[in-house]
Amino acid sequence: MACPPPHIAGFAGEELDTFDVYDIRADVWRAIAPTPDPEHGSPGPRAVHGFVPFVSRRHPRALALLYHGERGPSSLGHAGAGDFWDDVWLLEAGAEGGPELAWKYVQVPRDKPAPAPRGWFPSASWESSGETKIVLHGGLLSSNERSDELWLLEID
Repeated sequence: MACPPPHIAGFAGEELDTFDVYDIRADVWRAIAPTPDPEHGSPGPRAVHGFVPFVSRRHPRALALLYHGERGPSSLGHAGAGDFWDDVWLLEAGAEGGPELAWKYVQVPRDKPAPAPRGWFPSASWESSGETKIVLHGGLLSSNERSDELWLLEID
């Protein structure tokens, strides 16, 4: 039986950095603190971000991928754009005998075209030949404009 996805971050008057997992058998939620990336730490607090299941032969411990999202709300509430992230993170199963989960920062090349920071977009992905492809479509930009762009992310 497939498990429901964990809940990560969100908004409760401020952006959150919590990571909660629902255990179906025990019928309980539990907070988890994945081990930070040794060089880059952990993802910052965010809401309205992408979070999708992730599989890859090159990243066999990967479980999910977190990307973009709002780092701070607008003073105008839903009438304005907040500040946004443009980062990408893998959530990985811990090494044998190690912690349960760990964050791994994904270095996105800055010398190639990439989507501007944004939030308020639907998470979307699919698996092809054992590799997850991530889609970023639309979203709200820092300029408070809606984007109609379509981006595809493939992780090496």
